[in-house]
Amino acid sequence: MPSRAPRACPRCGNKIIGRSCATCAARWRTKQANRPDPYKDDTRWTRLAAAYRKQHPFCECERHRDLPDHLRPRSQVVDHIDGLGLDGPRAYDWHNLQALTRRCHAIKTAQHDGGYGRTRTDPSDPARTSPMRSG
Repeated sequence: MPSRAPRACPRCGNKIIGRSCATCAARWRTKQANRPDPYKDDTRWTRLAAAYRKQHPFCECERHRDLPDHLRPRSQVVDHIDGLGLDGPRAYDWHNLQALTRRCHAIKTAQHDGGYGRTRTDPSDPARTSPMRSG
């Protein structure tokens, strides 16, 4: 079976066969490795998130929470419902947390928490239509 025809890298214009050229891929990996993680050095958050996931092993988003446990995906991250993270006044409040899969977390971040350049929605707004659990 013939392989895909070479095309131009969307970043630098070099010829590639996959998503990007080797130079751009290496640059991206370096950038990601050097990116600061606000949760990395916060021992209190690390312990709280681990304890929360231990008690809530399955995804708690609205789409998954009504399924029986054997059909629900396992949680991978702990999310702040209010979307403020460690900067918010309820950063370590157990009732402000929800366990999500990475995919459900990305969806929530993109739609409600101001991710990807979007404006943040107010979590206390009753008109907010969310596929995730509201606070």
